[in-house]
Amino acid sequence: MSNHYTVCIVGAGIYGLIAAKTLLELYPDINLVIFDANSSLGGTWSKQRIYPELLSNSSFDTYEYSDLAIKETIDKDTGTHQNDNLISGAELNHYLETYAQKYHIREHIQFNSHVTSIEKQDKLWKLQVQKFEEQQKWVSVEKLILATGMLVTPSLPNDIATAPTFTVPQYHNQDLAKIKIREVGQHVLVVGASKSALDVAYSMVKLGARVTLVIKEENTPGSPGPPWFLPRRILFNSSDVDKTFFSRVSSLFSPNVWSLRTWSHFFLHKTISGRWLIKGWWKLLERYARWEMDYESNQYLKEFYPKYGLFWASTNLVIITHNDLLDMIKDQRTCLKRGNINALSETNTVCFTDGSKLNVDLIIWATGWHQSSLFQNLISSHNLSRTKEEWLQMETNAEHYLFEQCPTLKESPVPLLPLPSMNTNILYLYRRLVPVDYINDHSIVCVGSFLAFGTAMIAEVQALWSVVYLMNEGSVLPADKEHEQVEWDIALKNIWFRRRYPLVERHLNYTGDFMQYIDLLLNDLGLKTRRKCNWLREIFEPYMPCDYKGLAQEWLKQRKENNGDKQKEE
Repeated sequence: MSNHYTVCIVGAGIYGLIAAKTLLELYPDINLVIFDANSSLGGTWSKQRIYPELLSNSSFDTYEYSDLAIKETIDKDTGTHQNDNLISGAELNHYLETYAQKYHIREHIQFNSHVTSIEKQDKLWKLQVQKFEEQQKWVSVEKLILATGMLVTPSLPNDIATAPTFTVPQYHNQDLAKIKIREVGQHVLVVGASKSALDVAYSMVKLGARVTLVIKEENTPGSPGPPWFLPRRILFNSSDVDKTFFSRVSSLFSPNVWSLRTWSHFFLHKTISGRWLIKGWWKLLERYARWEMDYESNQYLKEFYPKYGLFWASTNLVIITHNDLLDMIKDQRTCLKRGNINALSETNTVCFTDGSKLNVDLIIWATGWHQSSLFQNLISSHNLSRTKEEWLQMETNAEHYLFEQCPTLKESPVPLLPLPSMNTNILYLYRRLVPVDYINDHSIVCVGSFLAFGTAMIAEVQALWSVVYLMNEGSVLPADKEHEQVEWDIALKNIWFRRRYPLVERHLNYTGDFMQYIDLLLNDLGLKTRRKCNWLREIFEPYMPCDYKGLAQEWLKQRKENNGDKQKEE
């Protein structure tokens, strides 16, 4: 292993691979290394984390890079048409493997290489790398791209009393592929309320088990309650539901900080008639979802009806990826238990705070993730120009401004999350990419720091923005961007997220607000944002990854033209 590289990417998942491809496209001879802790690429979709029933929430043509269509890598006889146009975990892993081979990315990847810590020393980043069955080594790099996502460490409960003789096997949902069939038994307890929890429950039922899905009491901090179920297809089976989030018209109905100065925002989110229209639209969507899912038809399915409206709970969505999932709930092969676990007893019994008990054969914790230790390194080394109290004041001012611009956000039925500065685990990122401490350093970016539909499109645009920023090839930072303005921008975006999506505490999830974010990065790069052939399609037609094909070459062409203009002026 070499001890020095020009650029290091940590993570070989969706974000890491496209960052590498973009970097190699613009700088073919660059000294690049990619460290990944797994034994195969793909991150969430790596071979060791996928299992037969795993399907993505996304239609296959939305979860691809612009320069390789996923249909070109899928077996036409057994492909996604078997899964109602959804891509399976195995197909997505194969696609990413194919992509890495095609663009010669794989040769730069060092697998089983866990980056345990990072620190800045002078002009270099020092990384401590633990390679499988080898001693830890220190590696120095000039530019660093963190592509692991912010949440990578499995979140497991540490406050449940467990008897020494409790012998029931326990797994986190990331290890589902490792579970031996003999361990499944007759009764499986799945703890969690997300898509992952439903995926696990479905998989266990398919193996012949009866499943109890445990969701925390709704008055418990950090518990969003049951998710909203959405049908796979809508409008008389004519459209994929996830694609509705990819059109500009759908984004108009969500108040966001990227469009505060537009006429549409003023009318829809600041006038009485516009706000009335917005509320009516979301109520209509709720009624449609309720009608499609037919919650009232079955007493057990009715137990899954969400507490909060779709507007406030839009980060807590589950698209029905398997047609028989609801049948498993209706016939009690998967049943819901609301409660908090307080003990695992010696008789292999799970005890709840309400006094109830369950005998189980297997426990799977679909309880989410904790923050990456690498992000913790950055947080602990924060050397902000402002004190915590000053940040709190700025965030308070930003909140007042946000409520003036988006009055609906003051009406949340969900208890408000604390201001970001009250949380010691906040990493302040400009454009959700650059730690504010290093804004003028051009040495580090953190891609994939939030969740949303449109992952592949976001990853591709973030990759180009990041490479241009890191290599300092034409500024993506506006010339008039004073440090105070950068801090205000970060504070406002952080506050907006917490008030727009109050059910999410541990991670950022923009759900359907990502189109304006992509526009923001393209504007920074000086590239066009309106990429459809006419205004009608621009407003109503979903944006797809293919709309951003050739983005890096488009930027290169623009840079050459700009350099030519400068030479003429001289």
